[in-house]
Amino acid sequence: MNMIIKEIKEIYDKYEKSFEECVLHDNEYELFKVLVAPMRFGKTRLAITHNIPFLLEKTNVNCIVLTSPLGSILKQKERLLKNTINQLSGVEFCEDPIDAQDALEEGQKVVLVMTNMGAWVGSKSEQFFNKIDKSKVAFIIDEAHTW
Repeated sequence: MNMIIKEIKEIYDKYEKSFEECVLHDNEYELFKVLVAPMRFGKTRLAITHNIPFLLEKTNVNCIVLTSPLGSILKQKERLLKNTINQLSGVEFCEDPIDAQDALEEGQKVVLVMTNMGAWVGSKSEQFFNKIDKSKVAFIIDEAHTW
């Protein structure tokens, strides 16, 4: 059993390293970057426990928009996400673009959680995205091909 856990940890470490290399050494902007792994791999868990802290601590990102096609997926991970955010200094969990804008204006960093559809077609989202410094925003989109 320990051998399997060790092998899984090695795979996760490689996945995390690939993400870090992509973020730190690929300086192209306005690019859609995709990291792929099999279903049930733990991509959402890694996005929450590794990618979000990494982006907020090691880059100039001050806002992460985390989306999923279904609100229920986000709800399942809400506790993990809040626990992760609570370990980061000056980072606020938001579910509403207006709250996120207020937090950013107060100098906080933000993780804004929304459905895929809500992020792209809501009037609050449109206002939010028109106001923020997009060079400091990272999007983590689960199932980007879906609404």
